[in-house]
Amino acid sequence: RPAVCQGCPLQESAGLTRHCCSVQQGRSTAVMLLADYPADPQPHGSDPFTDPAGQMLRRVMAQVTQGGRGVAYGYCVRCRPVDRGRLDRARPPSPVEASHCRVNVMKDLALLKPKQVVLLGLGAAKLLAQLPDGSAVSAKVQLGDLRGRDLHCTADDGTKIPVIVTYDPEFIQRNPTVAATSAAVPRYSN
Repeated sequence: RPAVCQGCPLQESAGLTRHCCSVQQGRSTAVMLLADYPADPQPHGSDPFTDPAGQMLRRVMAQVTQGGRGVAYGYCVRCRPVDRGRLDRARPPSPVEASHCRVNVMKDLALLKPKQVVLLGLGAAKLLAQLPDGSAVSAKVQLGDLRGRDLHCTADDGTKIPVIVTYDPEFIQRNPTVAATSAAVPRYSN
């Protein structure tokens, strides 16, 4: 695990987090998809988006890309945060937990240099998305307020990467009427 994980509350409670997901990418990255955190244990170890909702997302991406080539998958918070009394249920990460993981996400952006980032879920958007003036999105914002907006994230080298904010695949799977609308699937340029 990365050195930045030392001192992270999720790392310190590693027995409760169960596992940590790394970023999975192809040779060249056109688009990077980042969800908030792994809500369910991933069936294939540390590979992200291998649960049923993630498999649905991978199928959709394979249809809109060249078989899924050029797509990187990951989580803003890599370890699955769980409640002490409920190991079967994930909880949203605390701001301290998310800030530790943000360092890893920024390293991934610098390494992969995606042309576009798709943030899946409000937690991911609040962690990375920036308004056109460079300010962070409001802590009180709702996901629907961010969809279709001109957003970006800034890599450590100062590069501004266009951002699309949309629903997490688990939300879409739990709410099939959302998936039926064309607005649920973001458009991106490759």
